[in-house]
Amino acid sequence: MSPKKGSKGGNKRRNKRKKQSKNTSGESLNKILLSDTLTDNTYTIPRLTSVPPQAFNMDFAHSTPHTPNQYVQQGQFSPYQTGVNQGQVPGYVSPIPIPSQPVSMQSIQNAPSDLHGLISNLSRKMDTMCAKLNKLDLIEERLLKMEQTMVSVTGDLKGVQTKIKEMDEGLSMINKICEENKSEVGKMKKTVKEISDSSQEVKNESKASKEHIEFLESELAELKERHLDLQTRSMRENLIFDGIPEVPDEDAEETVKRFIADELDLTDEYKFDRVHRLGRHTPGKHRQIIAKFSSFKDKEAVRKAAPRLKGKPYGLNEQFPKEIVERRKTLIPHLRAAKQQNKKAVLKVDKLFIDNRPFRPDASRERRFDRRAPDRGNATNNR
Repeated sequence: MSPKKGSKGGNKRRNKRKKQSKNTSGESLNKILLSDTLTDNTYTIPRLTSVPPQAFNMDFAHSTPHTPNQYVQQGQFSPYQTGVNQGQVPGYVSPIPIPSQPVSMQSIQNAPSDLHGLISNLSRKMDTMCAKLNKLDLIEERLLKMEQTMVSVTGDLKGVQTKIKEMDEGLSMINKICEENKSEVGKMKKTVKEISDSSQEVKNESKASKEHIEFLESELAELKERHLDLQTRSMRENLIFDGIPEVPDEDAEETVKRFIADELDLTDEYKFDRVHRLGRHTPGKHRQIIAKFSSFKDKEAVRKAAPRLKGKPYGLNEQFPKEIVERRKTLIPHLRAAKQQNKKAVLKVDKLFIDNRPFRPDASRERRFDRRAPDRGNATNNR
């Protein structure tokens, strides 16, 4: 709003007030009647109406005494009614109104009861106002507490927001790590697939190798049996003499010939391919003598005479490979048991025949050939 417009509005209000104050009959104050109640935002306070015009036209010559209660009209009281010019003219005080007409005694008697009712009404309303003001104080106190709580909650929310931000950053990092892990897992899966394929190939090769190994083991077993048979055949002309005293610088072949003639009572002339003692010389012990006959017939003739050595400190045995000897050891108990039962039992090399039927003991009781053993021959004991 411009200054000119503001000044015009102020002048209009002043002129209006001047027109209201120019009423010469004194009725301007009575025309400005206050409303029955004054209303604010919370409470409604009743107001007293202004003094009637007759109060200003009193006859001072009347002999009836006048009291201030004469100004109470219609059960209402107007204390300190202020003129229009009061507050506008400095030092102005409105004159005390003097009634111009007599006031009846009835009105004077009714005034105290009306005033008492008004005061009671005002007192009740003041009590109500005080109670509501107390409630307002409580509300204000609670609002302050709520404000403090909200400040605290705001601080907590800021902390929570900070933590949420940190969690978001952590989740972002975790997501990044997860993506990297996914990539690594993909690579690992690819590697595992390659390894699985390679493993399958290895399994197939292993299966083929196993079959090949089984075949080789079968071939080896067959070759071993052939070799064992060849060893046995190479030793079929050999006999081992045990218990013959050993003398220095002896001729082993002559010693065997004398033993055959003296202990076995065989007078035939036997030829040998080779005769020697086995192992190293040990003082106090007599080494065995192995003799290879030139013919199988001569060897069998001497072997069959072995029962003549029964009761003597000598022994005569056939020479066999070590594995054959182990097999024969497992068969000898069965051979003796069959003979005790008066059965026909014959042990040929590593095979036992009972009543012309081949006999084979439990395979779990057989001993396997020790390939680390020395290659020299061994013999069965026919003592």
